[in-house]
Amino acid sequence: MPRIKLTKSAIDALPTPSSDVVYWDAAYPGFGVKITPKGRRVFIVLYRTGGAGSYLRKYTIGPYGRVTLHQARVAAQKVFAAKLVGPLAVPSVPAIVTTPPACVSPT
Repeated sequence: MPRIKLTKSAIDALPTPSSDVVYWDAAYPGFGVKITPKGRRVFIVLYRTGGAGSYLRKYTIGPYGRVTLHQARVAAQKVFAAKLVGPLAVPSVPAIVTTPPACVSPT
């Protein structure tokens, strides 16, 4: 998989391949743009969930055009940050159970 500096002009100039190809960003490891044979360009993030021995996960940010390169990079940074924080850092909020007031019938 090729590694290039992703810019708007570089993404526009990428050729349409015969099979899916991912061009990885040289500045952000794990962030890239996937190009399909139909010419569709989609921003993706590839990361590991728990370290070197864990599974690779792929997160699709969105299609190029609807999502700008800057928006995709910000979204990729959020994915990487959420991976570092993990589920244990998010405090669990206990559910507040409210009971409706008793119905008072007029007599």
